[in-house]
Amino acid sequence: MRWSVFGYYGLGSVNPSDINTLASQAGTTPKLGSVTNNTIYGGGLGYRMTPRIQFIGEFDIQEAKSLTTTSSPSIANAGFDLSQDEVWAIINYSLIMDKAVEVYVGAGVGYPTYCHLNYQSTVMTQYDAVKTVGFLGQAGIRMMLGRIFNIYFEGGYQSLVSTTLNADVGGAPLTTATGSNAKMDMSGVRGEAGLTINF
Repeated sequence: MRWSVFGYYGLGSVNPSDINTLASQAGTTPKLGSVTNNTIYGGGLGYRMTPRIQFIGEFDIQEAKSLTTTSSPSIANAGFDLSQDEVWAIINYSLIMDKAVEVYVGAGVGYPTYCHLNYQSTVMTQYDAVKTVGFLGQAGIRMMLGRIFNIYFEGGYQSLVSTTLNADVGGAPLTTATGSNAKMDMSGVRGEAGLTINF
């Protein structure tokens, strides 16, 4: 079977250093927390080019946030909420294949269709980031549930760094304490589990 469709859900570990530095400098009580993880879900289409080489086109939605209820001043859910939608083109190469299990490695490039930051303080400020190309490396294992269905688990690393967060409504770009433009960095380790239908 050459074609497949799939859906997945995953988690990641991120460290957007510019955003986390701004959170620590916000001066609220208690201090705003750091953004440390993201959720990932999506789906896509696969095409088996050869028995061992598969092309994957997928789309995922990622969100990373840290919101804190503060008391000085009284602000409900202050903090940062990062959202990014990404289209990926990936090539997987199978290292092990039999009727029950497939083990593979892969690499790909991606580009965001949406890259957005909400900063909630006394008011909500929204920013759109300048989009840049992302990269992904991964390894996975696929377990066959008959000919039609299989489940899979993947782990890897993504590099997603978008630059210059511009305020939506006529405002200046978000800057760090040194005056440089803040970056929206969703890079980090990621892992997901999914279900595939082959046809």
